[in-house]
Amino acid sequence: FNPPLMLAGGTETFIRLKDEDPVHLRSLYQVVYVAPELADADYTLLRQMVAPGGLIEQFVSLGGVAVLNVAGSLGDQINIAPDGVDFSGAAQHLSEQILTPLHPYITGAGFGGEMLGTGDFANWQPTDYGTLTGLPVNASVLLANNDGPSLAEYQHGDGRVIVSTLAYCWDGKPASQQAAARNLLRYSHFYTGSALTPGPTVTATGTATPTRTQTPTR
Repeated sequence: FNPPLMLAGGTETFIRLKDEDPVHLRSLYQVVYVAPELADADYTLLRQMVAPGGLIEQFVSLGGVAVLNVAGSLGDQINIAPDGVDFSGAAQHLSEQILTPLHPYITGAGFGGEMLGTGDFANWQPTDYGTLTGLPVNASVLLANNDGPSLAEYQHGDGRVIVSTLAYCWDGKPASQQAAARNLLRYSHFYTGSALTPGPTVTATGTATPTRTQTPTR
């Protein structure tokens, strides 16, 4: 991004990430970020990591945040987020409805974000690759398309899961790399300690919490 978001982090392949020690990983990072455009092998490894006792499930239970962008072109996928959340790839969409206009991710308030409108989610070619199903009862749905939820968050253990079907930061899709993506990255490390309550306001001179960025296998 230009200007840069001032986030510190690292990258790791799924095949190596799944064998990390969640306690050690949690001591280093506040967020695990999974990028979209997942391949078949990526979904298999993701299912292992979000299952009970898996790396991502334990990381979140310990108070971390998991940002899981589960979009891909391989159709329906089951159990792609903690608590049995599924991805339905039946239809793609070019726009999103904002269901929680006062949510910090939308307003940008408190973490140096930007105000988002429906135009920020329009015509990413496509904007999303389907819908989320099987969300837990405590989930808050932030965005939806004509067929169902496309961005949601919920508590898991002492941490938080943010899961989406959107094409955030997808290679070759410039519209997916603008304000909506910047807010997602900023918002995801907006929590301190157990990731249950917002942290202090982030300023341009503050020390950003490290964010782990995952680049999927093509």
